[in-house]
Amino acid sequence: MSSTSSSESVPGRLPFAGAALVAAAGAFHVAWVLMPGVGITDTHEIFRRVAANGDAVRASVVLQLVSAACYAPAALGLVRRLRGRLASAGAALLLIGAMGSAADAVLHLLAVEMVAPGVDRAAMVPVMERMQGPDLRLLAPMFAAFFTGSLALAAAAARQALVSRGNPLLFAAGVGCAVTAACVHTASPGASRCLALAFLGFVAVSQAWLGVMLCRAGRR
Repeated sequence: MSSTSSSESVPGRLPFAGAALVAAAGAFHVAWVLMPGVGITDTHEIFRRVAANGDAVRASVVLQLVSAACYAPAALGLVRRLRGRLASAGAALLLIGAMGSAADAVLHLLAVEMVAPGVDRAAMVPVMERMQGPDLRLLAPMFAAFFTGSLALAAAAARQALVSRGNPLLFAAGVGCAVTAACVHTASPGASRCLALAFLGFVAVSQAWLGVMLCRAGRR
């Protein structure tokens, strides 16, 4: 009897998980839109932009942390709805990526504090250079897990005909934007930023699409 009750209660949890995934994806993308620089590693340029947009960066940090938290219930819902090892691996990787995103948000908050009034900005330069160099590489595998997990979940959902094949194809368009952004970064930083945000937008749309699928599955 308890087994039957448990299985019947699963669909009721899916709308919450779906809403959490839509919220996570939306907050993730808006957080990066609020950041004054995407893909910038020059310390002095980072300080200049963060100092001029401190409130926006703080808001971005809050949204990024909220997004990371929302991925937890979302991943649980995806595992319940999707079948197979690909989906399980994708959910695990997404959660690893969410932890990386939360850690990255703390680094952004650190940048705000480094340029706060009364702080010796020159003394902070070596610290930021390490954070943007060798220390940032510690998070690189987690960033990769975020995108790889998202793609795996999209592929698993498409394979099971829960979403169309257009969902995982969004990643191809996103990669094209990311590659182009890297190529034009020096010549046109503004265009590079827009293309980088487009890449993140394609990923967010794919995730939100899966969230809508979970919401609809829970109503059946």
